[in-house]
Amino acid sequence: SQNPEADISGNDNINEGVATTYTLDTENFRTGGTIYWRIVDSSNNVANSDFDAATGTAVVTETGTNSFGNRTGETSITITATEDQLTEGTETFTLQLYRDSSYSTVVNTINGSTHSIKSITVNDTSQNPEADISGNDNINEGVATTYTLDTENFRTGGTIYWRIVDSSNNVA
Repeated sequence: SQNPEADISGNDNINEGVATTYTLDTENFRTGGTIYWRIVDSSNNVANSDFDAATGTAVVTETGTNSFGNRTGETSITITATEDQLTEGTETFTLQLYRDSSYSTVVNTINGSTHSIKSITVNDTSQNPEADISGNDNINEGVATTYTLDTENFRTGGTIYWRIVDSSNNVA
């Protein structure tokens, strides 16, 4: 019997926060066969903080046979890059396919001898954090003064660092 194989098709570029589906065309998998997948960063670490789910499984459904008599089928994987509100710039990850839950036996490409992978570039859709300050422009020594910060694109619990400077931008 021949080893199960799969090809991945779908978008090369995705946006944070948008569910994206990839189709896996398979060969030599039976209906109910499982493909284990994971998404890794450039250091081959599972990208748990960058995706809502960075590992999972896909169950194959046979759709027929090809001209060589091999079973053909398909399944799909849906991923979502985490909309983290962090301005990180564009990042590139790799979707990898395996035949086992320990991620040690790779699924090769159809008619190929290389690991079935898909490079995915995630477009950073977050916006730079902004803050506007309001309060008195003139204060008297020894009198407490309150200023209000109105923010956009900050995470809950985020920290804003501040300092008081004089007209020459020297820390007062």
